[in-house]
Formats: sequence, structure tokens, C-alpha cells
Amino acid sequence: MTLFDQRSLLPVFLCLWCFLFLAQNPPAEGQEKLPSVFVAKTEASAANGDFVRARRNAVAQAMKLAVEKCLREILGEREYDANLKTANVLIADAERYVRSYRFLRAYDDIENSKSEVDLEVSLFVDAIRRRLGSHGIIEAPSPSKVVAVLVHEKRGAGKESAAFWESSPVSEKLLARSFISAGIRVVTRDSVQGSVGAETIARAARGDIGAAADIGQKAGADIVVVGNAVASPLDEGGSGKTVQASMSLKAFSAYKFRAVAAKSDLASARGPTEAEAETEAMDKVAKKLGEFFLSSIQRYWNPALAAQPDVSSPSPAAPVNPQEDL
Repeated sequence: MTLFDQRSLLPVFLCLWCFLFLAQNPPAEGQEKLPSVFVAKTEASAANGDFVRARRNAVAQAMKLAVEKCLREILGEREYDANLKTANVLIADAERYVRSYRFLRAYDDIENSKSEVDLEVSLFVDAIRRRLGSHGIIEAPSPSKVVAVLVHEKRGAGKESAAFWESSPVSEKLLARSFISAGIRVVTRDSVQGSVGAETIARAARGDIGAAADIGQKAGADIVVVGNAVASPLDEGGSGKTVQASMSLKAFSAYKFRAVAAKSDLASARGPTEAEAETEAMDKVAKKLGEFFLSSIQRYWNPALAAQPDVSSPSPAAPVNPQEDL
């Protein structure tokens, strides 16, 4: 056979090899790329001519229909029917899994007293997968070792507390630094803002595991650390300013729907100005709590460490009410 003949047959051999390889190694189940956008067409009756409420109900139904379509894509018809009870739980909570939506069509049918909508709904498909995995219906995606840190901070007595998303808390940045320095990826506040509401964060800070799981699933974080930080001036006289900083935090696993750790602590500092004293006091308490939560999270991720004694010294509980600020 000539060199020319060998070269002309090379593409044939390559095609044959690829065919045999794919036949013997099909894509793993569940690895196929699912759509994240679903179109849902729904209608709702306008009782007493209330088309505003009818439109709102139609949108809610469209969200549920979109989640139902997503579940059928993930599970297939047979598994969907076999796990209908769990599917209905997720569908009833559809809004939790909606990233965004837009109207393709909206029409108020005055004659038939109903509102019709065609909605394009973008979903958090990974969050739906993780929720199904937590119920043991599908293999749960392997949790990535990522931490989301969200702290509501109030600084200075008598100062008005800024809205959660309008603030840039020093305590949150200092706490995140403890995880980053240990090589752990931390989800930034900006990347979560568009998908998680402040009320959800408030509920998580009060101990609502479902709310914490919602945050983690949308942020792509295994661990969610939430809580409050308060800096208050202390009138001790003399030159300079003294400030006491207190912080109360909780950590949850978004994948296993369980609490990982909880702790409160406080520290005080004195500086030439109140702002400098606040920052130093926050830095002190953030370091103490950062060490505690870093150790707790590492033990959670590596059960072998759980058998070892915890050498971190206990700290007094800080008088922070997790419900007062968020």
C-alpha cells in the first residue's frame, strides 16, 4: 500500500475508532446538559374583574409549570410519577428556584374574564438537582468546598442601620479573610445579591435551615455562614474612643440540610477615633470567630478530624440578638 493510500484511509480509521469508543463509553447518566430556561403558558380567572390578581396568579402558575417541566427533564416520566409527592413539594415552592422570568405574551381576556401569560422562566437547575439529591431520588452532586459569608452589620450607637444589600460590612470581609487565607473559596456578596432576598438571609440568621439551604444552593456554596455584627461605643472617659464589637453567627450545610456550628463572641478596642476603634474591635472578634468556624467547617468536610480534640478555647457568648437587625 502506498503512502498516499495510507493517508487517505486515516480519516476512516479515526471515524471508526470514535464510533467504537462512544459505543462502549456512553455519557454518564445525569451528565447531559439540561436546559435552564423553560416556557410556560398558563391562565387564571379574574374573579370580580380583578385582572391584577389574575395576572399574578397566572405568573405563579407559570413558575410552577416551569419547575414541573424541569423535574420531568431531570427524572424522566417514570421516575417523576414514582416520586410525585416529592415533586409536588418542589413545585409548590417553585419561586425559590426561579432565577428570573420575562413575559413573552400577556393578555387580559375581558370577555371570558381571565388573564393569560406566556412566560420564559430561567431556573436554578443545580439547586433543583441538589434538592432531589437530598431526598435520595437522584445522586446528589458532589458538594464543592465553597463558603458563602453574609453578615448584617450595625455600627455606632444611634446610627440608622443600612439596608442589607446597601451596606458593605467590615465584619463580613474580615470573616471571609479567615477562610480565604486557608485556601477556601468564598462567594462574594455581590454574586448572591441578584438571587437571594434579604428576608431569606434574615430567616437563615434566625436558624431556618431551609432558608440557609436556599442561599447555598443558589450561590453554589456547600457552607453558608450568616449572622449579625454590632459595634457600640463605650463611654470610658479620657482621650480616644473605646468600642465593643459583638458578633453572632451560624453555619449550615446547604447540601445536607443541617446545622454545622453556631457561636457568639465579643471584643473591645480603643483608638484615636471611633471608626478606628470599631475596625480594630471588629477585627479582633472576626479573628476569634473565624478560627472557630474554620475549624468547625474543616471538621465537617473531613470527618477524620472530628475524632481529634478541639483545641480552640471557649469564648463568652456575645449579647447579640440574631433577629434584631436583619
